[in-house]
Amino acid sequence: MFGDSDKFRASVVRYGFGASYELTPESDFQFTPVVELVGWTVTGGYGTGSIDGTAATLFIEDAGGTNVMNLKIGARMGSVGSQGSVYAGWGTALTNSVWYSDIIRLEYRYIF
Repeated sequence: MFGDSDKFRASVVRYGFGASYELTPESDFQFTPVVELVGWTVTGGYGTGSIDGTAATLFIEDAGGTNVMNLKIGARMGSVGSQGSVYAGWGTALTNSVWYSDIIRLEYRYIF
């Protein structure tokens, strides 16, 4: 089974919902809290796992129908009229199936 990589291949559907609210609309500095709910559903294929994180307990399982859901909170900050802004936030897993358990994200966005 390990030699046939097509069995591990599958599509992943990504979806989400986010909301933000600009707290400083009258200021030259914009501060906008953001909350996002992001999910992924694996449509088929197989995945590997390990009971204790070692190759000795490696197993293969059907990944189809696996759902991963994360909550992300943070804020976007920038100056009015500027083409750039910075986002800083944190995310955590809401389901037992995870891509990661916690994440810190720092992002610079430039609009051109």
